[in-house]
Amino acid sequence: MRLQACVKIDQVSEDGEAVTVVNKMSDSFVQNFMRALVCSFNGTALVAVVDTGGVGRSVSFAGTIPVAAMGGQAYFGAVIGSAGAATVGSEFALGSQIQHGSGSGTLMYSDVTITPTTVDGSNIEFAIRRSFVNLTESPQTVCELGIVARHSGYNILILRDVFDPIEIPPNGGVAASVVIRTVI
Repeated sequence: MRLQACVKIDQVSEDGEAVTVVNKMSDSFVQNFMRALVCSFNGTALVAVVDTGGVGRSVSFAGTIPVAAMGGQAYFGAVIGSAGAATVGSEFALGSQIQHGSGSGTLMYSDVTITPTTVDGSNIEFAIRRSFVNLTESPQTVCELGIVARHSGYNILILRDVFDPIEIPPNGGVAASVVIRTVI
């Protein structure tokens, strides 16, 4: 059995038309993810992680790895950024996260949705999804996507992916999905 993540990003025009611009296997579960998973399986043990501010933390993910952020909560859930440096396993934050807002250099963050688990033959999967809209008067360029869990008051990066730059025009947006799948 393999554990995989797939990243899909659709660019959405002002009139709502969506075109897939990224569709790739993720290469970036980071060290924090594996530590959180082991802690969740263990049920009680504390685990050492590094939060998105670069601070070492000891937390327990006993049973949960929460990523379901509400609209406007840009500090966790699916987050997007503009730094395209390759991901390394010890990564703890996006290279240059774009914040929520309607002013210069920001994007509007929607609610995170998590799909129900589906089974297709020997594949079992679910998706983490979030949309980002550019309400500024200037184009915004994005080229990194992360999944950040919020636990014990800390924001913990568990996945980061980079892709070719996507320019989001004013009033345009992107819809990002990370599909987590087991393949037998």
